[in-house]
Amino acid sequence: MNEFWGLVGFHGWIRSPSGKSFRKVPVKTGMYVIIHRNTGQFFIGQSNDVSKEVDSVIQQLDSRKHKIKIFNRLMDIDDQLEILEISGNTKACKVNIKTIEHHLPDHYKYLWRR
Repeated sequence: MNEFWGLVGFHGWIRSPSGKSFRKVPVKTGMYVIIHRNTGQFFIGQSNDVSKEVDSVIQQLDSRKHKIKIFNRLMDIDDQLEILEISGNTKACKVNIKTIEHHLPDHYKYLWRR
């Protein structure tokens, strides 16, 4: 996860089964990255209400009903996620996504971009 640090400004938090972690700052317009902590597999999304969208994605993953089937299966193995919520307009999000794609280490697997 540290490979993402310094590339983009973000609010990060860990979602664990114990429920002890939570977001400190809600994010409206921007983008998000959801990372399966055990494998490094992740996906990126953009939204006009990032925090609300992330909550929806987490609910889908918890019920194993997300459209990325491989992520549903990963949640069966280990359901600890790292969440990055990044504020920004559409243009800034596109720049951030390109930065992440360009600097992505080999051991991270980019599953999907919304």
